[in-house]
Amino acid sequence: MELCDVIKIRRSELGLTLAQIAEACGVGSSIVAKWERGEVTNLRRDSINSLADVLQVSPLALLGREELPAKQTASTIIKEVTSMGNYLANRRMELGLTQKEISEMVGVSEATVSRWESGAIANMRRDKIKRYAEVLKVSPTFIMSGKADSKTTSAPTLSQTETYLLEKFRALDSRGQSAVLNTLEHEYQAMHGDGAADPVPNNA
Repeated sequence: MELCDVIKIRRSELGLTLAQIAEACGVGSSIVAKWERGEVTNLRRDSINSLADVLQVSPLALLGREELPAKQTASTIIKEVTSMGNYLANRRMELGLTQKEISEMVGVSEATVSRWESGAIANMRRDKIKRYAEVLKVSPTFIMSGKADSKTTSAPTLSQTETYLLEKFRALDSRGQSAVLNTLEHEYQAMHGDGAADPVPNNA
């Protein structure tokens, strides 16, 4: 099966427009139209990976070297993708992280994290799945399947006061954070005795 045929079939099955594919791949709609008409067949590697992601196939299937996945109904796809997206967003908020922080830790753009959370990218690269799972403190299997995982660890629930203090602490520079930690250690020792104080990290 030719590349142009794969694009036509999968775009139809997924109910995607040329503009949606173009946005996910970072190209213009006219370029995607040329791909679909078979006018351009020599795609760059990053374009192949992005196109495979949005069409939810492997790069090999995209190039006609593997069979395409079984056809799914649009409602099933939307349900699965939305479920994954909701979980990713909820998990990030449980951990008190922003999309920007996630993007920096995983090594992708903030826009990519936003697309993951909206369910627009369900077929992430293996290395990104592994790193994303580490950041969210879940297993890679859970991120790929969306099934509950006993190894998933929930972040402790913070009170309103704790959340307020954490936000203020994060807004301080290193000198301010060091001063807060030293004061905290002093108060802790005053309450719990004269034992040796724990060392205060310099890069908190």
